[in-house]
Amino acid sequence: MMKTVLAAGAAVLFSLTAAAAQEVTLEGRLEAGQECALIHTTDGKIYGVEGNVDSTDYEAKVRVTGTVEKADYCTETKEKIIISTLTKL
Repeated sequence: MMKTVLAAGAAVLFSLTAAAAQEVTLEGRLEAGQECALIHTTDGKIYGVEGNVDSTDYEAKVRVTGTVEKADYCTETKEKIIISTLTKL
């Protein structure tokens, strides 16, 4: 009985975690930070950027789509976006 309850609890926790990771689309300027690439969005927020970013993308106005997570290694911001697509505007 205990194993069934733990398994059901883990399944619920997994579903809540998976549901929380929704894709978002942001526009802003991409910059080189001290520890990670950063995007300064048009609404004034700053996110760390993880994914397929090239130094030729820096200083460009971009639209990125990806999932937002807590920034773990980039101390310049509290959140990062894991990029699935990046488009220069």
